[in-house]
Amino acid sequence: APYAFALRMIRRHAEVFGYDCILGADVMLDPLTTLSMMRGAENLCMDLVERPEIVDRWAERLNEMFLRIAGGYRVARALQGRCEHYNWTGIWAPGDMEALQCDFCAMLSPEMFRRFVMRHFEREAAFYDYALWHLDGPDEIRHLDDICSVPRLRAIQWVDTRRQGPLVYTDLFRRILALRRSVIFVVRSADEALEMTRRLGKDRVAMSLAFPMTPRDLDALERRLKSL
Repeated sequence: APYAFALRMIRRHAEVFGYDCILGADVMLDPLTTLSMMRGAENLCMDLVERPEIVDRWAERLNEMFLRIAGGYRVARALQGRCEHYNWTGIWAPGDMEALQCDFCAMLSPEMFRRFVMRHFEREAAFYDYALWHLDGPDEIRHLDDICSVPRLRAIQWVDTRRQGPLVYTDLFRRILALRRSVIFVVRSADEALEMTRRLGKDRVAMSLAFPMTPRDLDALERRLKSL
């Protein structure tokens, strides 16, 4: 099974590479997105209206499974004397960390988001030392206030599904910062990194570079960013 294989790989990588590797393993998708892949998005939309109690039961079981898997990874790392985590977002943390998400929530109203997503999200965020939310495009923005109301949430990782670039979303990032959450997004050039720093400042802002840079160029960009 993939889960058992991941546990073996955590142990094996620690044995072979020691601290030359980061021990991380992704868990699974959130309950509703998992159900949408099993049932089909259109069928699940109908289920939410016609048989919400059945969706609740399945979502609860999937949420429990999520936490058991995450707990197993935590124990596997601890047995190697390790606690750091790294996942598909490319983000590292010195303790348990996950980019929590619900891709299916792009199809939900705020009321349905609160009914079917929030309690699972709150439980998952409470499990981790470092929790962030993978905000997957503009259709999820309507849930931002609810997402940021979760006390254990540290950051919003923004994904630009329309590929318009971060400058277009300056107001969104300022809103996230005003909600006392850090923001993580991708920049496509050194000029974009500089301009976004001018607009947002340096506190609670992290940028991923989606372009190649030599060590010399990276040092030069770092000096320019520090001078702002």
